[in-house]
Amino acid sequence: MKQTDDTGLTKRFELLSYELKEVAIEAELCLVGGAVMVIAFNAEPDTRRIRDVFKPSALVLAASDRVARTLDLAADWLNGSVRRYLESGRASRPFLATSNLKVFGALPDYVLALKSASLPLETAPGAEEDIRYLLKFMDISSATDALRLIGHYFNERQLPADIEQRLSDVLA
Repeated sequence: MKQTDDTGLTKRFELLSYELKEVAIEAELCLVGGAVMVIAFNAEPDTRRIRDVFKPSALVLAASDRVARTLDLAADWLNGSVRRYLESGRASRPFLATSNLKVFGALPDYVLALKSASLPLETAPGAEEDIRYLLKFMDISSATDALRLIGHYFNERQLPADIEQRLSDVLA
């Protein structure tokens, strides 16, 4: 995994760890979206918002609000909207460990699965570009191979009916 980043994400996490230490909280974060693509997969940053899974959520959110005010970040720089997807530890690896914060990053095949499963719902610009980047990063050149990986996380009914065609279009 990439150990440095030019976007200030590591600084944010270190400050969050400090805030958590001040209130005697230990927490774990799992990066899933754009942040993990920047930090772990060397993608170009296109977002300042981090999608994540974290425990204990209410206390971590309060600490992240303090970090947002300190660093003049958007209030939602830390967002737990995808927590329902991630199974603990199954699809992630360690990225950063401090005294009060452990940060994990989702594996590229899991991020690909999440992004592919959300294609019909995804309204943010760049969803297809992210999928294209991940496919290239993992050296996947066919929709069939991509579906094989995605199938480890989602069954056919959980995916868009036209997912194979969408993946073929992204690869074209």
